[in-house]
Amino acid sequence: MAQTQILIIDDEADVCTFFSRLLSRSGYQVTTARNQAEATQALSAGLYSVALVDLKLPDTDGLSLLQQIKGRQPAC
Repeated sequence: MAQTQILIIDDEADVCTFFSRLLSRSGYQVTTARNQAEATQALSAGLYSVALVDLKLPDTDGLSLLQQIKGRQPAC
């Protein structure tokens, strides 16, 4: 059975590291992104079941990014 894929998008490295370790220990496959460009690249490279998105990012707002995610991967 394939692992559940989770995308974490946050500009703070400590937040990405915390959630990545926590979720990886629980058996999830985690990808992190620190900005919109990295998030877009991750969305092109994999399919995600869940995305945890910071609402305040340096290059976009989280709600716009959530719309992009839902447009590209409606099941996420």
